[in-house]
Parts: sequence; structure tokens; C-alpha cells
Amino acid sequence: MTLKNYSAAAIIFATSFACQNDPATPEVVKEEAAPVADTLQYEIKTVASNLPCAKDSAKNCVEVKIDELYINGGTNKASASKIEATLRKALSETDNSEGAPRKPQDIIANLEKEYTQITKDMKNYDLSWEYIHNMEVYLNANNLFGCSIYNYTFTGGAHPNGFKFYYTFAADKGTPIKLTDLILPNKFAEFKALAEKQFRETREIEEGQTFEEAGYWFENDAFALNNNFKYDASGLTIMYNQYEIAPYSEGSITLEFPYSKIKGMVKGEYRF
Repeated sequence: MTLKNYSAAAIIFATSFACQNDPATPEVVKEEAAPVADTLQYEIKTVASNLPCAKDSAKNCVEVKIDELYINGGTNKASASKIEATLRKALSETDNSEGAPRKPQDIIANLEKEYTQITKDMKNYDLSWEYIHNMEVYLNANNLFGCSIYNYTFTGGAHPNGFKFYYTFAADKGTPIKLTDLILPNKFAEFKALAEKQFRETREIEEGQTFEEAGYWFENDAFALNNNFKYDASGLTIMYNQYEIAPYSEGSITLEFPYSKIKGMVKGEYRF
């Protein structure tokens, strides 16, 4: 699943930082530099924080781990800043608090504040909360930089929620690439038809049956592609997260296209 291009001088290192047991001070538990690659140099830092339970300080009632990605080289500062800003925006959109978070510490503070208030209002509340924002780079070649974000949250309720998002950037510009950027304009209708055929076959939707009748939520009952896709030399994967086009019970839905099948549909500058 992971595609990384290493040079002979590739170096990987990880360091850990310890801090006192102060829940207001998040702990940087990982600072990992990327190997030297043919596109970008980057590092992923993980910030973690644990809030001990009021009734039992030996247990944690709020556990948080958040990855952040930083571009260190391989492109100009403006493009690096655009990539980082897009990923920070994705992080901020995972928090439903009134005050929009700008950094991991804001999310940590919001979660701990909300949990503390609930335990004050509900004396017998004993559920533990967890928030994980994991980031992984899967593509760093041919002027393309791709990473995935997996966000897992449990803050009470019937079940946790987990969502995965893919981002592919033009490394020299720092701009996210959409499907309409990736696929040739004169091939897009053909690709969409191919995707719809695969969707119907894998979801076992009978011929003549509408998506609504089959239990799917496409707008105007017409198949639609999203921009949540992973693209690398192995091919293209499109993902619909839970709740996006179907009930939670359906989970996430993926469509997969081997590179050999779509190569002729991809614009020349994005081919491997």
C-alpha cells in the first residue's frame, strides 16, 4: 500500500520527547524524518495527550494522538506551505467544537473541556474517549506527493467513527489534484461509466434497479464520483467513507482500477 522512493543516502530517524504528567502540555511522541526522495523531503510529528480519569487517575479518560506533516525540501516554500495548509484544514474539519481549531493543541483542549463538562453534568459517566489522526505518505515520485489521513473518534454514542481521506498534490505547485485533473477530458465519461459498472457489480445492484432502491444516496439518484482517491504506480482507488453514500452498516466502499487499465485515460504528466 505504501510507495516510497529511497535514495542511496536515505536516512530515517525517530526521536522521543518526554514531558511531565501535565495534561495541558501535549507530548510529542514521534518526530520522524522522511527518507530523501526524488520529490519532497518531509517529516511527520505526532502529538499525544492523555487526560487521567477524575475517579481513577491510573486510567486515562481522554486519549489523543495527532499526526502533522511538514515539508522540509524538494519544492519552494510557497508550495510546501500550500500542502501543509491543506492538511491542517483537513485536521480542523474533524473537530465539531464551536471554536475552530487551528492546531492539535486546540483539538486536545476542546476534547478535554467537553469531557470535563460532561462528567460534571453526569456524575456516573464512565466512558473513555479516544481521538486518533494518523497520517501516512504513500506516494513521493514524479512530481506527485500523496498522503492518507485516517481519523478515528469515539466520544460516546453507539459506536466509534473512522474515516479515511486521500490527498494527491502536484509537488511543484502544492495544489491538490482532482479526478478531473488526473483523467483526460475526452476519457472522463468513459472512466465514469467504468466506475459505475464496477460499483453496480460489486454492490450487486440488479439491472434496472435504481441506486435509491438499492439503498444508496447519490444526489438525484445518479452515480457520482468523489475526489477521495489514492493514485500511484499500482493504480487508482476511489473511496466513499461510511455515511457518505450509504448507512453506517455498509461501511466504506472502494472502487479499484489497476494502473494498466487506466493508463491510457491518465494525463501524460501524471503517468508512471
